[in-house]
Amino acid sequence: MPMARRSRSVAAAGAFAVAGLVVLVLAAAPWRARAAVPAPACSPGQLHLKFIDFQGATGHRFWDFAFKNTGSKCTIKGYPKVVLLDSHGHALSATVKHLPASHPKAVTVGHNKRAFFTFQYADSGFCSTPPVIAHRFKLTLPGAHVGTVFNPVPKNMGPASMCKGSELVWPLRATIGPAADAAATPVCAPSGLRLDKIGGQGFTSHREIAFALRNVSAQTCHLKGYPGVGLLDHNATLLSPTVTRVPGPKPTLVLHTWQRAFFNVVYVVGGPCVPHTITVYGLQVTPPADTGHLVYYLGRTSMCSPPAATVTAVSHQPGP
Repeated sequence: MPMARRSRSVAAAGAFAVAGLVVLVLAAAPWRARAAVPAPACSPGQLHLKFIDFQGATGHRFWDFAFKNTGSKCTIKGYPKVVLLDSHGHALSATVKHLPASHPKAVTVGHNKRAFFTFQYADSGFCSTPPVIAHRFKLTLPGAHVGTVFNPVPKNMGPASMCKGSELVWPLRATIGPAADAAATPVCAPSGLRLDKIGGQGFTSHREIAFALRNVSAQTCHLKGYPGVGLLDHNATLLSPTVTRVPGPKPTLVLHTWQRAFFNVVYVVGGPCVPHTITVYGLQVTPPADTGHLVYYLGRTSMCSPPAATVTAVSHQPGP
């Protein structure tokens, strides 16, 4: 083949190849453009409020919530609005501010997926000013006008009592917040806890003892639920009567070094129920979700049996 014809053939083949590449690129471009289109903004009707978890730590309370998407994939960004309500459903004057130094980011929420946020405040037991007492929280999506009313009383064992000015709301995010994330810390081991009696009182043939479990380790850990309480005789042997649990909320408590979790033990004194009594010399306390135990010397004590005693779940502050 003459050189000129061969050159024209090669050039033609190259042109077809380039043209084919252009066709491929043009064909692929629309696919890439479609993949880059963001999900539309979420509408209030497709997102529904869900309670996630609740905990107390370092004098604060953290309420974790989520908006669950029951519709198609969408995006949402910003701070939910939190309005505190009194016992009549009227808005209180307290203003819930945005968490300082937080930067809201757009959250893409798939079908049946959730966007999370946290409402936090300082417990009124840690401030000297008159508290804000909220019986309900009204929680509203960013940009929406109709909110959902949440009742904190059952989880909190009463209205939420907070230091005025400490109320903060976190921006929406794709991950669960501090209360639920407490599970990422280890359960407090008995070897890292100290058992202390911090108070007590008597009432109508009953005796109440207030205890604290203090984290004396260098590791942050958490407790949730009821301590196991056993009654010990004069030989430090477990007696058969069991200690029953008082129904109530079981918040997750994150304990940094030296911080405490509180619980109460109540028993009926033996005098009014002779001869149905037992003699107790000590208490064996097993932290929640563990098998090791700590011992408290009670001294010779007469209790009614049954029931011998009751125990509350661990709490973020002392109290019945």
